[in-house]
Amino acid sequence: MPSTTEPPKAHADAPPARRELIFYTLGNFAVVMGNGLIQSLQFPIFNMLLGVNPGMIGTIAGIVRLWDALIDPVMGQVSDNTRTRFGRRMPFILVGGVLSMACIGLFYWCGTDWNSTSILIWFGVVLLLFNTATTIISVPYYALGIEMGTDYDQRTRVVAYRSLGDKVFAIFSNWYFRFTELFANALVGARWIAGLVAVFGIASTIALVTQNREHRYKTVAAARNLPENFWKTIGSVLSNRVYLRLLAIWTILTLNTGVFTALGMYLNVYFVYGGDKAAGATLGGVVGTLGLVLSALAIPLTKYLCDRFGKHRALVVALWLYVAGSILKWWCIDPAHPWMQLVLPFFFSIGISSIYIVMSAMQADVVDLDELYSGRRREGMFGAIGGWVMKMGGSLAIILSGWVVVWTGFHIGNGANQADGVFFAMRVSFSLIPAVGSLLALFAIRGWPLTRERCEEIRAELEKKRPAEA
Repeated sequence: MPSTTEPPKAHADAPPARRELIFYTLGNFAVVMGNGLIQSLQFPIFNMLLGVNPGMIGTIAGIVRLWDALIDPVMGQVSDNTRTRFGRRMPFILVGGVLSMACIGLFYWCGTDWNSTSILIWFGVVLLLFNTATTIISVPYYALGIEMGTDYDQRTRVVAYRSLGDKVFAIFSNWYFRFTELFANALVGARWIAGLVAVFGIASTIALVTQNREHRYKTVAAARNLPENFWKTIGSVLSNRVYLRLLAIWTILTLNTGVFTALGMYLNVYFVYGGDKAAGATLGGVVGTLGLVLSALAIPLTKYLCDRFGKHRALVVALWLYVAGSILKWWCIDPAHPWMQLVLPFFFSIGISSIYIVMSAMQADVVDLDELYSGRRREGMFGAIGGWVMKMGGSLAIILSGWVVVWTGFHIGNGANQADGVFFAMRVSFSLIPAVGSLLALFAIRGWPLTRERCEEIRAELEKKRPAEA
Protein backbone atom coordinates (compact mmCIF):
# COMPACT_ATOMS: atom_id res chain seq x y z
CA MET A 1 0.00 0.00 0.00
CA PRO A 2 1.48 3.39 -0.94
CA SER A 3 2.69 5.56 1.91
CA THR A 4 0.48 8.51 2.78
CA THR A 5 3.11 10.34 4.78
CA GLU A 6 4.48 13.66 3.55
CA PRO A 7 8.15 13.92 4.50
CA PRO A 8 8.86 17.16 2.67
CA LYS A 9 6.08 18.98 4.48
CA ALA A 10 6.98 17.64 7.91
CA HIS A 11 10.63 18.36 7.35
CA ALA A 12 9.95 21.84 6.08
CA ASP A 13 7.72 22.83 8.96
CA ALA A 14 9.98 21.51 11.74
CA PRO A 15 11.24 24.38 13.92
CA PRO A 16 14.92 25.22 13.29
CA ALA A 17 17.38 23.67 15.72
CA ARG A 18 19.51 25.95 17.87
CA ARG A 19 22.60 24.91 15.90
CA GLU A 20 20.96 26.09 12.69
CA LEU A 21 20.02 29.40 14.26
CA ILE A 22 23.60 29.96 15.42
CA PHE A 23 25.09 29.30 11.98
CA TYR A 24 22.36 31.40 10.37
CA THR A 25 23.30 34.24 12.70
CA LEU A 26 27.00 33.90 11.87
CA GLY A 27 26.11 34.16 8.19
CA ASN A 28 25.23 37.84 8.57
CA PHE A 29 28.77 38.74 9.69
CA ALA A 30 29.84 39.76 6.18
CA VAL A 31 26.93 42.15 5.61
CA VAL A 32 26.90 43.73 9.09
CA MET A 33 30.65 44.13 9.45
CA GLY A 34 31.16 45.24 5.85
CA ASN A 35 28.47 47.90 5.98
CA GLY A 36 29.62 48.97 9.43
CA LEU A 37 33.20 49.39 8.26
CA ILE A 38 32.16 51.62 5.37
CA GLN A 39 29.56 53.69 7.21
CA SER A 40 31.69 54.33 10.29
CA LEU A 41 34.88 55.26 8.43
CA GLN A 42 33.80 56.87 5.15
CA PHE A 43 33.66 60.37 6.63
CA PRO A 44 36.68 60.05 9.01
CA ILE A 45 38.91 58.64 6.25
CA PHE A 46 37.72 60.41 3.12
CA ASN A 47 36.75 63.77 4.69
CA MET A 48 38.72 64.24 7.91
CA LEU A 49 41.94 62.56 6.67
CA LEU A 50 41.92 62.95 2.88
CA GLY A 51 39.97 66.23 2.74
CA VAL A 52 37.26 65.19 0.28
CA ASN A 53 34.02 67.22 0.36
CA PRO A 54 31.55 65.42 2.69
CA GLY A 55 28.66 66.41 0.45
CA MET A 56 30.27 64.62 -2.50
CA ILE A 57 31.00 61.56 -0.37
CA GLY A 58 27.36 61.39 0.69
CA THR A 59 26.09 62.01 -2.84
CA ILE A 60 28.16 59.22 -4.41
CA ALA A 61 27.30 56.81 -1.60
CA GLY A 62 23.62 57.66 -2.03
CA ILE A 63 23.69 57.16 -5.81
CA VAL A 64 25.37 53.78 -5.36
CA ARG A 65 22.74 52.88 -2.81
CA LEU A 66 20.06 53.69 -5.38
CA TRP A 67 21.59 51.10 -7.71
CA ASP A 68 21.64 48.66 -4.81
CA ALA A 69 17.95 49.32 -4.21
CA LEU A 70 17.01 48.88 -7.87
CA ILE A 71 18.55 45.41 -8.15
CA ASP A 72 17.01 44.11 -4.90
CA PRO A 73 13.66 43.08 -6.49
CA VAL A 74 15.52 41.47 -9.40
CA MET A 75 17.56 39.41 -6.95
CA GLY A 76 14.41 38.47 -5.06
CA GLN A 77 12.71 37.27 -8.24
CA VAL A 78 15.78 35.30 -9.33
CA SER A 79 16.22 33.64 -5.94
CA ASP A 80 12.52 32.78 -5.53
CA ASN A 81 12.47 31.07 -8.93
CA THR A 82 15.85 29.31 -8.79
CA ARG A 83 15.83 25.50 -8.52
CA THR A 84 19.19 23.77 -8.01
CA ARG A 85 20.35 20.75 -6.06
CA PHE A 86 21.92 23.19 -3.61
CA GLY A 87 18.66 25.09 -3.11
CA ARG A 88 17.42 28.51 -4.19
CA ARG A 89 19.18 30.60 -1.50
CA MET A 90 22.54 29.01 -0.63
CA PRO A 91 24.36 29.44 -3.99
CA PHE A 92 23.71 33.19 -3.98
CA ILE A 93 24.64 33.56 -0.31
CA LEU A 94 28.03 31.93 -0.96
CA VAL A 95 28.86 33.95 -4.08
CA GLY A 96 27.65 37.25 -2.61
CA GLY A 97 29.50 36.74 0.66
CA VAL A 98 32.86 36.04 -0.98
CA LEU A 99 32.57 38.90 -3.49
CA SER A 100 31.45 41.46 -0.89
CA MET A 101 34.39 40.64 1.37
CA ALA A 102 36.82 40.92 -1.54
CA CYS A 103 35.52 44.47 -2.10
CA ILE A 104 35.90 45.30 1.58
CA GLY A 105 39.53 44.23 1.44
CA LEU A 106 40.12 46.74 -1.39
CA PHE A 107 38.01 49.65 -0.16
CA TYR A 108 40.65 51.76 1.63
CA TRP A 109 43.55 51.17 -0.77
CA CYS A 110 43.32 54.57 -2.45
CA GLY A 111 46.54 56.61 -2.47
CA THR A 112 47.16 59.52 -0.10
CA ASP A 113 48.75 61.43 -3.00
CA TRP A 114 45.67 61.12 -5.22
CA ASN A 115 43.58 64.20 -5.97
CA SER A 116 39.98 64.43 -4.77
CA THR A 117 38.52 63.37 -8.12
CA SER A 118 40.60 60.18 -8.25
CA ILE A 119 39.70 59.34 -4.66
CA LEU A 120 35.99 59.84 -5.35
CA ILE A 121 36.16 57.62 -8.45
CA TRP A 122 37.84 54.87 -6.44
CA PHE A 123 35.31 55.31 -3.64
CA GLY A 124 32.36 55.10 -6.03
CA VAL A 125 33.55 52.12 -8.10
CA VAL A 126 34.51 49.88 -5.18
CA LEU A 127 31.38 50.86 -3.28
CA LEU A 128 29.25 50.00 -6.32
CA LEU A 129 30.83 46.53 -6.53
CA PHE A 130 30.44 46.00 -2.79
CA ASN A 131 26.76 46.97 -2.74
CA THR A 132 26.02 44.74 -5.72
CA ALA A 133 27.65 41.81 -3.93
CA THR A 134 25.78 42.50 -0.69
CA THR A 135 22.50 42.42 -2.59
CA ILE A 136 23.42 38.99 -3.93
CA ILE A 137 23.92 37.70 -0.38
CA SER A 138 21.43 39.71 1.67
CA VAL A 139 18.22 39.14 -0.32
CA PRO A 140 18.39 35.32 -0.17
CA TYR A 141 19.79 35.48 3.36
CA TYR A 142 16.78 37.33 4.76
CA ALA A 143 14.44 35.15 2.71
CA LEU A 144 16.09 32.12 4.30
CA GLY A 145 15.34 33.59 7.73
CA ILE A 146 11.67 34.09 6.89
CA GLU A 147 11.47 30.45 5.77
CA MET A 148 13.01 29.23 9.03
CA GLY A 149 10.20 30.70 11.15
CA THR A 150 7.41 28.13 11.34
CA ASP A 151 4.77 30.02 13.33
CA TYR A 152 3.92 33.36 14.98
CA ASP A 153 6.38 32.90 17.86
CA GLN A 154 9.14 31.01 16.01
CA ARG A 155 9.52 33.93 13.62
CA THR A 156 10.31 36.23 16.51
CA ARG A 157 12.82 33.63 17.77
CA VAL A 158 14.67 33.53 14.44
CA VAL A 159 14.85 37.32 14.27
CA ALA A 160 15.95 37.49 17.92
CA TYR A 161 18.91 35.20 17.25
CA ARG A 162 19.91 37.15 14.16
CA SER A 163 19.54 40.47 15.96
CA LEU A 164 21.68 39.29 18.87
CA GLY A 165 24.44 38.34 16.45
CA ASP A 166 24.11 41.63 14.61
CA LYS A 167 24.53 43.53 17.88
CA VAL A 168 27.67 41.59 18.76
CA PHE A 169 29.15 42.17 15.29
CA ALA A 170 28.17 45.83 15.30
CA ILE A 171 30.04 46.49 18.55
CA PHE A 172 33.20 46.64 16.46
CA SER A 173 31.68 49.31 14.20
CA ASN A 174 31.66 51.75 17.09
CA TRP A 175 35.40 51.24 17.59
CA TYR A 176 36.69 51.20 14.02
CA PHE A 177 37.43 54.93 14.13
CA ARG A 178 39.26 54.61 17.46
CA PHE A 179 41.20 51.53 16.32
CA THR A 180 42.54 53.40 13.28
CA GLU A 181 44.21 55.86 15.66
CA LEU A 182 46.45 53.01 16.91
CA PHE A 183 48.28 52.75 13.58
CA ALA A 184 50.79 55.01 11.81
CA ASN A 185 47.81 56.81 10.32
CA ALA A 186 44.09 56.18 10.04
CA LEU A 187 44.29 54.97 6.43
CA VAL A 188 46.79 52.24 7.29
CA GLY A 189 44.57 51.23 10.20
CA ALA A 190 41.50 51.08 7.98
CA ARG A 191 43.33 48.78 5.55
CA TRP A 192 44.33 46.32 8.28
CA ILE A 193 40.86 46.29 9.79
CA ALA A 194 39.25 45.78 6.38
CA GLY A 195 41.54 42.82 5.68
CA LEU A 196 40.60 41.11 8.94
CA VAL A 197 36.89 41.70 8.33
CA ALA A 198 37.21 40.19 4.85
CA VAL A 199 38.86 37.00 6.12
CA PHE A 200 36.32 36.40 8.89
CA GLY A 201 33.43 37.38 6.62
CA ILE A 202 34.32 34.73 4.04
CA ALA A 203 34.73 32.11 6.78
CA SER A 204 31.33 32.86 8.34
CA THR A 205 29.60 32.74 4.95
CA ILE A 206 31.08 29.32 4.20
CA ALA A 207 30.01 28.11 7.66
CA LEU A 208 26.38 29.12 7.02
CA VAL A 209 26.22 27.49 3.59
CA THR A 210 27.78 24.21 4.69
CA GLN A 211 26.01 23.81 8.03
CA ASN A 212 22.42 24.94 7.30
CA ARG A 213 19.57 23.73 5.13
CA GLU A 214 16.76 25.52 3.34
CA HIS A 215 13.43 25.10 5.09
CA ARG A 216 10.44 24.68 2.77
CA TYR A 217 12.62 24.14 -0.32
CA LYS A 218 11.33 20.60 -0.97
CA THR A 219 7.74 21.78 -0.66
CA VAL A 220 8.39 24.74 -2.98
CA ALA A 221 10.19 22.56 -5.53
CA ALA A 222 7.41 19.95 -5.42
CA ALA A 223 4.75 22.58 -6.13
CA ARG A 224 6.32 23.14 -9.58
CA ASN A 225 4.83 26.60 -9.97
CA LEU A 226 5.86 28.28 -13.19
CA PRO A 227 7.98 31.43 -12.72
CA GLU A 228 5.76 34.47 -12.28
CA ASN A 229 6.15 37.60 -14.39
CA PHE A 230 8.53 40.01 -12.66
CA TRP A 231 6.31 43.10 -12.88
CA LYS A 232 3.20 41.13 -12.00
CA THR A 233 4.94 39.88 -8.85
CA ILE A 234 5.95 43.39 -7.83
CA GLY A 235 2.45 44.71 -8.46
CA SER A 236 0.92 41.89 -6.44
CA VAL A 237 3.24 42.44 -3.48
CA LEU A 238 2.71 46.21 -3.50
CA SER A 239 -1.07 45.77 -3.58
CA ASN A 240 -0.86 44.29 -0.08
CA ARG A 241 -2.02 47.19 2.09
CA VAL A 242 -0.77 45.63 5.30
CA TYR A 243 2.70 45.38 3.82
CA LEU A 244 2.55 48.99 2.64
CA ARG A 245 2.06 50.09 6.24
CA LEU A 246 5.22 48.26 7.25
CA LEU A 247 7.08 49.90 4.39
CA ALA A 248 5.88 53.33 5.52
CA ILE A 249 7.29 52.77 9.02
CA TRP A 250 10.57 51.50 7.61
CA THR A 251 10.89 54.54 5.36
CA ILE A 252 10.27 56.99 8.19
CA LEU A 253 12.81 55.35 10.48
CA THR A 254 15.41 54.91 7.75
CA LEU A 255 15.30 58.62 6.94
CA ASN A 256 15.22 59.63 10.60
CA THR A 257 18.24 57.54 11.47
CA GLY A 258 20.30 57.83 8.30
CA VAL A 259 20.12 61.54 7.58
CA PHE A 260 21.28 62.76 10.97
CA THR A 261 23.42 59.98 12.51
CA ALA A 262 26.73 61.28 11.10
CA LEU A 263 26.21 64.54 13.00
CA GLY A 264 26.84 62.72 16.27
CA MET A 265 30.47 62.07 15.34
CA TYR A 266 31.06 65.72 14.39
CA LEU A 267 29.36 66.97 17.56
CA ASN A 268 31.44 64.72 19.81
CA VAL A 269 34.75 65.59 18.17
CA TYR A 270 34.30 69.33 17.60
CA PHE A 271 31.52 70.49 19.97
CA VAL A 272 32.02 68.27 23.01
CA TYR A 273 35.81 67.78 22.86
CA GLY A 274 37.00 70.87 20.97
CA GLY A 275 38.55 68.97 18.05
CA ASP A 276 40.09 66.03 19.95
CA LYS A 277 39.38 63.16 17.54
CA ALA A 278 40.67 60.43 19.86
CA ALA A 279 38.46 61.60 22.74
CA GLY A 280 35.42 61.99 20.49
CA ALA A 281 35.98 58.58 18.94
CA THR A 282 36.40 56.99 22.38
CA LEU A 283 33.16 58.50 23.69
CA GLY A 284 31.33 57.43 20.54
CA GLY A 285 32.75 53.94 20.90
CA VAL A 286 31.74 53.61 24.55
CA VAL A 287 28.21 54.93 23.97
CA GLY A 288 27.78 52.77 20.89
CA THR A 289 29.07 49.67 22.66
CA LEU A 290 26.79 50.25 25.63
CA GLY A 291 23.89 50.67 23.22
CA LEU A 292 24.64 47.37 21.52
CA VAL A 293 25.05 45.54 24.83
CA LEU A 294 21.75 46.93 26.10
CA SER A 295 20.07 46.12 22.79
CA ALA A 296 21.31 42.55 23.03
CA LEU A 297 20.16 42.22 26.64
CA ALA A 298 16.77 43.64 25.68
CA ILE A 299 16.15 41.02 22.97
CA PRO A 300 14.59 38.49 25.40
CA LEU A 301 12.37 41.28 26.76
CA THR A 302 11.33 42.22 23.22
CA LYS A 303 10.48 38.60 22.48
CA TYR A 304 8.51 38.36 25.74
CA LEU A 305 6.49 41.47 24.86
CA CYS A 306 5.76 40.03 21.41
CA ASP A 307 4.71 36.66 22.84
CA ARG A 308 2.69 38.11 25.70
CA PHE A 309 1.05 41.19 24.20
CA GLY A 310 1.46 40.80 20.43
CA LYS A 311 4.00 42.21 18.01
CA HIS A 312 2.09 45.38 17.18
CA ARG A 313 1.89 46.42 20.85
CA ALA A 314 5.58 45.66 21.35
CA LEU A 315 6.31 47.88 18.36
CA VAL A 316 4.41 50.79 19.91
CA VAL A 317 6.50 50.51 23.10
CA ALA A 318 9.72 50.43 21.05
CA LEU A 319 8.69 53.49 19.03
CA TRP A 320 8.07 55.53 22.18
CA LEU A 321 11.50 54.56 23.53
CA TYR A 322 13.02 55.74 20.25
CA VAL A 323 11.21 59.09 20.47
CA ALA A 324 12.32 59.60 24.08
CA GLY A 325 15.93 58.79 23.22
CA SER A 326 15.92 61.26 20.33
CA ILE A 327 14.61 64.08 22.53
CA LEU A 328 17.16 63.35 25.27
CA LYS A 329 20.04 63.91 22.85
CA TRP A 330 19.38 67.65 23.13
CA TRP A 331 20.47 67.68 26.79
CA CYS A 332 22.99 64.85 26.74
CA ILE A 333 25.26 66.27 24.01
CA ASP A 334 26.94 68.62 26.49
CA PRO A 335 30.62 69.70 26.60
CA ALA A 336 30.36 70.20 30.37
CA HIS A 337 29.10 66.66 30.95
CA PRO A 338 30.19 64.47 28.01
CA TRP A 339 29.40 61.20 29.72
CA MET A 340 25.73 62.09 30.09
CA GLN A 341 25.48 60.46 26.69
CA LEU A 342 25.58 57.11 28.48
CA VAL A 343 21.91 57.72 29.29
CA LEU A 344 20.91 57.66 25.62
CA PRO A 345 21.31 53.93 24.85
CA PHE A 346 18.77 53.03 27.55
CA PHE A 347 16.14 54.68 25.37
CA PHE A 348 17.32 55.20 21.81
CA SER A 349 19.36 52.04 21.25
CA ILE A 350 16.91 49.68 22.92
CA GLY A 351 14.07 51.34 21.03
CA ILE A 352 15.56 51.17 17.53
CA SER A 353 16.82 47.62 18.05
CA SER A 354 13.44 46.40 19.24
CA ILE A 355 11.70 48.14 16.34
CA TYR A 356 13.66 46.21 13.74
CA ILE A 357 13.31 42.90 15.58
CA VAL A 358 9.54 43.23 15.75
CA MET A 359 9.11 44.53 12.20
CA SER A 360 11.19 41.73 10.70
CA ALA A 361 9.01 39.19 12.49
CA MET A 362 5.87 41.02 11.33
CA GLN A 363 7.05 40.81 7.72
CA ALA A 364 7.04 37.01 7.95
CA ASP A 365 3.38 37.16 9.00
CA VAL A 366 2.64 39.28 5.93
CA VAL A 367 4.27 36.63 3.71
CA ASP A 368 1.79 34.06 5.05
CA LEU A 369 -1.09 36.44 4.31
CA ASP A 370 0.20 36.81 0.75
CA GLU A 371 0.48 33.04 0.30
CA LEU A 372 -3.11 32.63 1.45
CA TYR A 373 -4.34 34.75 -1.47
CA SER A 374 -1.66 34.11 -4.12
CA GLY A 375 -0.78 30.47 -3.49
CA ARG A 376 2.94 31.27 -3.70
CA ARG A 377 5.80 31.52 -1.21
CA ARG A 378 7.49 34.81 -2.12
CA GLU A 379 9.84 35.43 0.81
CA GLY A 380 12.56 36.62 -1.54
CA MET A 381 10.41 39.22 -3.27
CA PHE A 382 8.93 40.54 -0.03
CA GLY A 383 12.39 40.79 1.49
CA ALA A 384 13.73 42.38 -1.68
CA ILE A 385 11.01 45.01 -1.91
CA GLY A 386 11.43 45.76 1.78
CA GLY A 387 15.15 46.08 1.15
CA TRP A 388 14.46 48.23 -1.92
CA VAL A 389 12.33 50.67 0.07
CA MET A 390 14.84 50.86 2.91
CA LYS A 391 17.72 51.30 0.49
CA MET A 392 15.90 53.97 -1.48
CA GLY A 393 15.27 55.74 1.79
CA GLY A 394 18.83 54.99 2.79
CA SER A 395 20.10 56.40 -0.50
CA LEU A 396 18.28 59.65 0.11
CA ALA A 397 19.49 59.62 3.71
CA ILE A 398 23.11 59.07 2.69
CA ILE A 399 22.94 61.85 0.11
CA LEU A 400 21.36 64.22 2.60
CA SER A 401 23.65 63.21 5.49
CA GLY A 402 26.72 64.75 3.89
CA TRP A 403 24.84 67.85 2.80
CA VAL A 404 23.25 68.29 6.23
CA VAL A 405 26.79 68.76 7.56
CA VAL A 406 27.35 71.39 4.87
CA TRP A 407 23.96 73.06 5.31
CA THR A 408 24.50 73.54 9.04
CA GLY A 409 27.44 75.76 8.10
CA PHE A 410 30.12 73.38 9.37
CA HIS A 411 33.59 73.76 7.79
CA ILE A 412 36.25 71.17 8.57
CA GLY A 413 39.00 73.80 8.36
CA ASN A 414 37.51 75.74 11.29
CA GLY A 415 37.73 72.75 13.61
CA ALA A 416 36.09 73.55 16.94
CA ASN A 417 35.88 77.28 16.11
CA GLN A 418 32.74 77.18 14.00
CA ALA A 419 30.58 80.21 13.25
CA ASP A 420 27.79 81.17 15.63
CA GLY A 421 24.73 78.97 15.29
CA VAL A 422 26.48 76.04 13.59
CA PHE A 423 26.51 73.70 16.58
CA PHE A 424 22.99 74.78 17.51
CA ALA A 425 21.77 73.78 14.04
CA MET A 426 23.61 70.47 14.30
CA ARG A 427 22.06 69.69 17.70
CA VAL A 428 18.53 70.47 16.48
CA SER A 429 19.07 68.26 13.44
CA PHE A 430 20.55 65.46 15.54
CA SER A 431 17.85 65.30 18.21
CA LEU A 432 14.59 67.16 17.73
CA ILE A 433 13.89 66.59 14.02
CA PRO A 434 14.15 62.76 14.29
CA ALA A 435 11.88 62.80 17.34
CA VAL A 436 9.13 64.64 15.47
CA GLY A 437 9.48 62.39 12.44
CA SER A 438 9.20 59.24 14.53
CA LEU A 439 5.76 60.22 15.78
CA LEU A 440 4.46 59.60 12.25
CA ALA A 441 5.35 55.92 12.55
CA LEU A 442 3.00 55.58 15.52
CA PHE A 443 0.06 56.49 13.30
CA ALA A 444 0.97 53.82 10.75
CA ILE A 445 0.75 51.01 13.32
CA ARG A 446 -2.72 51.94 14.62
CA GLY A 447 -5.32 49.22 14.07
CA TRP A 448 -2.78 46.59 12.93
CA PRO A 449 -4.81 43.65 11.51
CA LEU A 450 -2.34 40.75 11.85
CA THR A 451 -2.88 39.91 15.50
CA ARG A 452 -1.81 36.56 16.93
CA GLU A 453 -5.34 35.18 16.47
CA ARG A 454 -5.51 36.23 12.83
CA CYS A 455 -2.04 34.84 12.08
CA GLU A 456 -2.99 31.49 13.60
CA GLU A 457 -6.13 31.41 11.45
CA ILE A 458 -4.07 32.09 8.33
CA ARG A 459 -1.57 29.39 9.21
CA ALA A 460 -4.34 26.84 9.76
CA GLU A 461 -5.82 27.63 6.36
CA LEU A 462 -2.41 27.29 4.71
CA GLU A 463 -1.82 23.92 6.35
CA LYS A 464 -5.04 22.66 4.77
CA LYS A 465 -3.88 23.80 1.32
CA ARG A 466 -0.27 22.63 1.38
CA PRO A 467 -0.84 18.85 1.26
CA ALA A 468 -2.78 19.24 -1.98
CA GLU A 469 -0.01 21.41 -3.45
CA ALA A 470 2.86 19.14 -2.39
